[in-house]
Amino acid sequence: MADIDLYTLLESYAKKFHSPYIDLDKFIHYVEKSAQRLSAAHPEWLPWSTNTEKKIWEILPVLVKEEKCKLNTNTKETQIFLSTFYINVIRQAYTAGETAEMPFPDEKTLKLNIAPDQLRVLYIEHDLGPYMENPQETILPIIKFTFPRDLPDMIILSDLIPRRLSEMTMLKVQKYLWVQGNKEHIQSKMISRFQGREDYLKDMINYMMTQPMNCLYSIESGGELSFLFFSFFCNLVKGEVLQKNELTVRDIAILQAVYILEILNNYHTNKVVRAKARETALKNLGLCFDKPPYLYNLSAIMKFSDSKGIPLLGQYSQEDLETFLKTKVTEHAENELPELLIVHDPAGEQFFVKKTVILLLCSRFLTDARPGVKKMVSERWFKLLKAYDREPAMDNDEDFERLLHQMTRKVNPMLLILLRDNKLALTYHELEKSTKLSETSKLFEDGKVLPLSVLLLLDRRAILSDSRMLLPFWYSIPILVHIITFFKNLGKRKNAQNAQDDEETLEPESYLDTNTNLSSVLKDMAAELIPQGKTLAETLGDHEARWNTRLNPQARKNLVEDVNSYISDRMRQLMRLPKKPKITRDFLEETAESFVSESSTLQQLGDYDALIAYIKLYIINLLQNRRI
Repeated sequence: MADIDLYTLLESYAKKFHSPYIDLDKFIHYVEKSAQRLSAAHPEWLPWSTNTEKKIWEILPVLVKEEKCKLNTNTKETQIFLSTFYINVIRQAYTAGETAEMPFPDEKTLKLNIAPDQLRVLYIEHDLGPYMENPQETILPIIKFTFPRDLPDMIILSDLIPRRLSEMTMLKVQKYLWVQGNKEHIQSKMISRFQGREDYLKDMINYMMTQPMNCLYSIESGGELSFLFFSFFCNLVKGEVLQKNELTVRDIAILQAVYILEILNNYHTNKVVRAKARETALKNLGLCFDKPPYLYNLSAIMKFSDSKGIPLLGQYSQEDLETFLKTKVTEHAENELPELLIVHDPAGEQFFVKKTVILLLCSRFLTDARPGVKKMVSERWFKLLKAYDREPAMDNDEDFERLLHQMTRKVNPMLLILLRDNKLALTYHELEKSTKLSETSKLFEDGKVLPLSVLLLLDRRAILSDSRMLLPFWYSIPILVHIITFFKNLGKRKNAQNAQDDEETLEPESYLDTNTNLSSVLKDMAAELIPQGKTLAETLGDHEARWNTRLNPQARKNLVEDVNSYISDRMRQLMRLPKKPKITRDFLEETAESFVSESSTLQQLGDYDALIAYIKLYIINLLQNRRI
């Protein structure tokens, strides 16, 4: 048989003398004498029969450390305080079956004198509902509820709320109906409120008398009829009992019970109403993603409202919103994308778009971008033609595509981000299998994004022709244009030759060494591209994580090395030109875009804007460290 542990002995001693305060000397004497008397018949007492004081002092600090008891020492005596004594007494009071017609336990009836720091005092009418919404996690402090109309207080343990409290409440109501024998009277008083629902009224009263726990389940369901029944019942009983001049013990018990029952009824009904409102609000949240502009950041999502203009955030919590978004962007069926997709704008901000509307969003972006891009290209070409100049994009489809990319980036950068995002291609192919896509939604052919000229419905020759039509009439005379262009270009060649001659007279110097403002310029540009609190290396890593989608670590590393080598080689070529480029923001932007447009490998990588940002930062890094 197992030995008796010290904590069990302490609990037994406290129960015997009905006090949590234990005089240590008296306790040691009690244990020693008990062990010597009982050890012969009960071997489990044998270890405590010798060296009792020493053993108790060895184990006691462990119990104090585990917060099972406290040790109070003064000049006169050493005292143990056993806080679980109160807990055991109160718990026992709530398990006794004969207390149904008695008021709820309080300090007086249980003969307890609980210290103020062991009690949490709450007002039953105002605090019980909020407490059930946010209960305390530990048993201590013990809960003390005060009632209206000077009814006696009630003490209860936190872990008995709400289940055991609700059960005892229903048992007191059941006892009241049986003892009073007023079933028919209650029914006749309530019948006018339940016209056409008489059977429901009769059944509920019968349940209260025979199966009170079923009534409790009815309350917890939060049904409308259940709410009305218990509201009328509680008001009726309170009204009749409070008419008496002097309240008996049973009257106090039923009054306490109906006060609690009324609160439970309101709490569970409101909880069900809030749950339904929350569920409806979350459904409305999902529907909001189907509305223009289809692309939302977290700030916009938090401002969603229902059809009445009431904000949805408030009908559900911030935590509900975060859980909803996390679920929608992660959970998905096999071989399908999640319901919500995430894209990042050029600044790296996160946006959400619903999978079913992403094609509609792209079509809308294309429709909106078309006039702006066409206008920019037309104006650009008009100026060039007016100056008797040309550019490759006027005569070559590939160069025309590069120009459209540059212009689209200025008009709507998110459009290019979407078109280059792998999730768009996967969504397109997924929807293509399940539904018949319209011609306006056709974005891909043979697994590749259609050229921008096709998507934007822009014809190179038509734009060039329109630009020419805006010029004065003499621009349409080929011989005149040819002569003017010849002399214009001749002047350019002479100026270029003179500039080259001037350069050859200078001593060879490093461009990076002679450009005294370069360090300051690079520092300013880096500050614009690097978020506050991050380093250049960290920002490069963040961008690389977005465009480098290789899963294999070695493959990722190899790709980064290839991209870095390509950037370094192209920059060396630029810096060795006779006329060195001026390092500006526009130079960085145009150089990064040209590097991508000239490399089929870079064009196939993931996030376009992240790649552009990476290239710009890497160029700055090369220049700052004189690696070109």
